Amino acid sequence: FTHPEFVRQGLAQNLLDFILKTYLHNEIYTFASLSAKDFFLKNGFELIRENKVIKEGQNLKNFLMKKDVLCKN
Repeated sequence: FTHPEFVRQGLAQNLLDFILKTYLHNEIYTFASLSAKDFFLKNGFELIRENKVIKEGQNLKNFLMKKDVLCKN
């Protein structure tokens, strides 16, 4: 998550860009929250499946997502 004071400043995008530039594997996975799902879709991740989790009595959704990455080896 991005702290509300820092939303819409490009921090998450910069962090993801750095990770993808230096990542040493062929694919990367994330469990994205509902609020982060569109961010990852915009960055080329594909939806694998929706997960439903019960936490402290609340039903929550997250999404397993994957992106193929050009390996830097």
